[in-house]
Amino acid sequence: MPIPTPSRRALASLIVAVGLVAVLASWAPEHSRTYTGSAATIGKGSVESYVILTATGAPAAVGVHLTEGALEQLPVHKNRRSRCFDLNSDGSIAASECVGDEERILQLPAEIVARAQLPFRWISVNWNAEGHHPPPPSRERRRLHRFMLGPTSIFTSMPGTGTGLKR
Repeated sequence: MPIPTPSRRALASLIVAVGLVAVLASWAPEHSRTYTGSAATIGKGSVESYVILTATGAPAAVGVHLTEGALEQLPVHKNRRSRCFDLNSDGSIAASECVGDEERILQLPAEIVARAQLPFRWISVNWNAEGHHPPPPSRERRRLHRFMLGPTSIFTSMPGTGTGLKR
């Protein structure tokens, strides 16, 4: 079975997003500084969180850097280990009870979060090989989810029990 590659539309959207971040970062004052947080591998590359602070210490950007290859060789099917919840309480986990995505939690640099008083402490990067439930529509969709809660609050609010609650 051939491994699908990201569509031209998806790659074009990513290029535009990266370009926008680069333009916004270039508007930061001359003496801005970039601080990196945690990194993780995904696909054939990696993702890394970062924060850019201006010379006065104000946040200019918070984001994720994707290396070349991060969108290559991503899984084509969901897994049975990521964010699984025994929704029907039968003591077992069925494939339909797993989000099944490739998830990477990236911490922002703690000292920068505290100093800049950022409302964000971490970023979640996810690849959903088969999309969200219910089945996706025939056209492509991209979503950006923003949570102002900590990971524990988000994952313990999920229904059922299972591996998704172990963070």
